[in-house]
Amino acid sequence: RADGKKLPGSVCLIAPNANANPTWMADLAWVRQSLAAMGVGVVATLTHRTPLAEIERAASAEGSLVLSLDAGQKAADYLAEKHGVEQLCRGMPLPIGLTNTRRWLTALGERFDQGKLADQMIGDGERAVTETCRRKWPMARFFYRTPAAIVADATVGVPLVRFAAEEMEMTP
Repeated sequence: RADGKKLPGSVCLIAPNANANPTWMADLAWVRQSLAAMGVGVVATLTHRTPLAEIERAASAEGSLVLSLDAGQKAADYLAEKHGVEQLCRGMPLPIGLTNTRRWLTALGERFDQGKLADQMIGDGERAVTETCRRKWPMARFFYRTPAAIVADATVGVPLVRFAAEEMEMTP
């Protein structure tokens, strides 16, 4: 519906529904949790089998977030053109890996005046990843020089290769 009324501090999520990432539902839950922590409301989540009532609410969002590089851009473009819904994090890599997650949360924190909270979330997340890696290193060191392959679509594959090479210091 196009009544022109925007809900302040709100987004419409445009989520994948059939990509090669088997964890996309957990990723979607993390995005929702992160936005909620910043006080950002989700007015609609567009994905497979979205109820009509939720689709009708999409135009009332201030912004949209495309959560897949494979699908959703046309929906974001339509919402922007027809309803003035700003696409957030456009052209930015998805929040996979430390660097990309830092960029993504920083951009959202700036957009919703939650920069300090975003910085805290980034610090907490990076500490959790570092602590997990340190705990797992005794087991993982046996795999250090073992060849491996990342099999994924571009949405997940590109950021995972970057994470493995840059942040985990593995040789691609």
